[in-house]
Amino acid sequence: MERRSADRVKDDSRLVVSGISRSGHGFQEISSVRDVSPGGICFTLHTRIESGIVVELSICSRHEAEVDCLPRFQTKARVLRVGPEVDGRDGFVVAARFEGDVVNLAADDGFEAMVRQLHSAVAYDESQRHRFE
Repeated sequence: MERRSADRVKDDSRLVVSGISRSGHGFQEISSVRDVSPGGICFTLHTRIESGIVVELSICSRHEAEVDCLPRFQTKARVLRVGPEVDGRDGFVVAARFEGDVVNLAADDGFEAMVRQLHSAVAYDESQRHRFE
């Protein structure tokens, strides 16, 4: 039985996912998009999360490296399903429905984009601090 209400397009854009893990801790992880539709998105994560939670998504260009992940779009999404990777890789496949507006950040070039990039870099650094302590 097909559950999708819209056609999905394969995509390999970089993605920054923020939310609360299954263990109750906040997380931020750089990942990649598998496919996307007007109503939702499918992506992979190493962090285990629960269905029903809302995550924040910052979608970057597919041509940017992880360290250069300047968000092009930002939105929130409700997690519908979480399952194991089927190709033997360690991680999870997440299906989520967009909630609220998808904000196009690419139209705001200049100073605001630089400020967003700096905030994103600081947030990522802070989320990885435990690895170096």
